[in-house]
Amino acid sequence: MSNKALIQNLFSIKELVRLPFIPIVYRFGAKLIQISPEEMMGDATLLTNGLLTCQELFGYDAVVGGFDLAMHHDAVGYPISSDGGIPAIEISQMENIGPNPIVVEVIRRLTLMVGKRIGILGAMTGPITLAYTLGGKIVLEDPFKESSKRFLEASKEACLKISKAYGEFQVDGIIFFEQVLSSPAIRSIEDYSPLYQTLSNVIHFYNSRLIIALPHFYVNQLKSFYQLKPDALLLGEWKEGNLDFYDVKELLDRYQICMGIGIPFSSGREEMFRRLEWVVKGMENENLKRGIFLSSVGEVPYEMEAKDMHDFMEAIGQIYL
Repeated sequence: MSNKALIQNLFSIKELVRLPFIPIVYRFGAKLIQISPEEMMGDATLLTNGLLTCQELFGYDAVVGGFDLAMHHDAVGYPISSDGGIPAIEISQMENIGPNPIVVEVIRRLTLMVGKRIGILGAMTGPITLAYTLGGKIVLEDPFKESSKRFLEASKEACLKISKAYGEFQVDGIIFFEQVLSSPAIRSIEDYSPLYQTLSNVIHFYNSRLIIALPHFYVNQLKSFYQLKPDALLLGEWKEGNLDFYDVKELLDRYQICMGIGIPFSSGREEMFRRLEWVVKGMENENLKRGIFLSSVGEVPYEMEAKDMHDFMEAIGQIYL
């Protein structure tokens, strides 16, 4: 089975012949082609080459076509005021946040060059995280306050523009990185369901899949994330308790949500293989052969040794479902 077919079966919740691997690679790609991350991510040709070099060298199943780097820069660049809001002029500036031309060009090239052979995904900052970065804690504490609604609406529109740009190239999925969804300040995950429903409608129009990445979360929160109705959740590090694989399977079975398990590459070789073993044992114990994939907790770090990634890919290749 081709890498592309495997990714399509994954998101269709069909039985898998092997465990898909979709790491988040940017700076690690720069290391392999021996240039600086800043240089690589500022040039469409270099970024395309870095992403493809990694995929061709290690053979994983899909390439993530880059964060929307401009969105990250713009979001972090805006100051947060003490009352949890920012001046109206900065809200208007959000209207200019859209798809980074370099990233869109990379997605276009990847689709043309390898889109029929491997999976292609786009990625960006999630709308809730973007709104929080701009508007402060009030966005989480009271999303129905007038100022919060303005921030959330503006971030939704920015994410819609980028989703449409990715969708035009028929990517297999779009990843939203939501760093703040695990915040204790959030009153209810369900409050953000209408926002994500709008994004889902657009993404599904392009026959793509909506993936929410959670770099960290609390174990007791896991079952609440289904309320956003993603096609897939990508789980990073969990806090306060041990995650039972049965809970992962329950979300998949009950709500037909694919579950991605992040490998903590930054924690070293031992932790990488411990997480892989946890996934494999969980799938064996639950007799589960669909809807599960491996990714990374955030980016694969620049410091990662190529040999460790090679050994990890060899270990995945020895897993038969």
